Amino acid sequence: MEITHRVVDYIQKHHLSAEEIAGKTGVAGEILSGKVQRGLNASEFLAICSYLKVDPYDFYDRSSEEWRKGC
Repeated sequence: MEITHRVVDYIQKHHLSAEEIAGKTGVAGEILSGKVQRGLNASEFLAICSYLKVDPYDFYDRSSEEWRKGC
């Protein structure tokens, strides 16, 4: 669920509308607003990243190069 929290934080810090993102991605607005304690599944996470035009690796502690190396 840590990634879900990071996505919710990103949405809030950038003053984005959870409802608008939900409508465009099909992800429940309650999850994106932090009202529901369910983690995003992989397809939801990738849909949000695509909509936001954010590299999914940006929500992780390690760089994309580290992930690809398997460190």
